[in-house]
Amino acid sequence: MEFSEKETADLIPHKGKMRFIDRVLECDFEKTRVVTETKIKDDFLLLSDGAVPSYALFEFSAQSVAALLSADAKEHGRKMNAGFILSVSASGLLSKGMVPGQTVRVEAEKESNVENVYSFDSRFFVDGESFGSAKITVMEANG
Repeated sequence: MEFSEKETADLIPHKGKMRFIDRVLECDFEKTRVVTETKIKDDFLLLSDGAVPSYALFEFSAQSVAALLSADAKEHGRKMNAGFILSVSASGLLSKGMVPGQTVRVEAEKESNVENVYSFDSRFFVDGESFGSAKITVMEANG
């Protein structure tokens, strides 16, 4: 399943410049997998000294996961609650950052979950080239 930029914006709680994800390219509820894409723009929130630091990819991953979990909740008639990053581990990022004009793709697939805590393996690509990976653990708040 693919979502337009507007549909993606409705899935992610972040608004305006805080929303890093432009659109969902693939959302697979059975595999609990999401692929998202973002074009780095000249006014990107974290742009500093001409580049967005690579650690921002952790937030790209969290927002990608939020889009997936939100879409799944809507598909099954559930309310999506706020979520939080609990940890980032096993990270291996290959560069200092991304520059305006580059396209970032995040591929995140659920590794495991216990109740409302999920671990996802995320892989990052910039302009089609591998850029690194990380495991991100997130929690959906009860509410």
